[in-house]
Amino acid sequence: MRMLHAIERASAPWKNGGGVTQDVMIWPSGASLDSFDWRISIADILTDGPFSIFPGISRVLTVIQGDGLRLAIGGAEPVELDSASPPLAFSGEAVCHATLTKGRLRDLNVMARRGAYSVSVRRLHVIGETVIRCDAETTLAVALDPLTCGGERLNCEDAALAASGENLRVAASTARVVVAEISPSFNTNRGHA
Repeated sequence: MRMLHAIERASAPWKNGGGVTQDVMIWPSGASLDSFDWRISIADILTDGPFSIFPGISRVLTVIQGDGLRLAIGGAEPVELDSASPPLAFSGEAVCHATLTKGRLRDLNVMARRGAYSVSVRRLHVIGETVIRCDAETTLAVALDPLTCGGERLNCEDAALAASGENLRVAASTARVVVAEISPSFNTNRGHA
């Protein structure tokens, strides 16, 4: 298990320059926005506009702060999202336009190379102590409220990273967590985080 603290993350512009993002974890380490196998990031959406295009990538977006995001994806009917909505999966090459209806917000993005990795993202509400079983090759739990994990304090947007077979023991009087699980879709022989 490894802790990834929000205070240690650097901000960078979106691929299309339309916003700001922070990488929580990228694999392989040091990969570019065009060469990663998978990536977990937190982005600020400050104004209406298009999302970056990521050909060959599957995306899952979870609003973690703020409300009122309308996403028009690939010409489909717009989807309304807020900080209680379930994670939304969509194709990285789809043309996607965001409209903010209640001001700025932050989202957690999980992206993986389609066909090489599978991704599952879920919200978890912790009351007391909870054990997160880590069956995927890589599990990342992002705290949306302060909590403890394995006895170590995690502040808002800090994360705990675990490999298959480890368990994350999290505790709080009440806290929200987003759990991302990533596994190879087939034997990639590329190792793991």
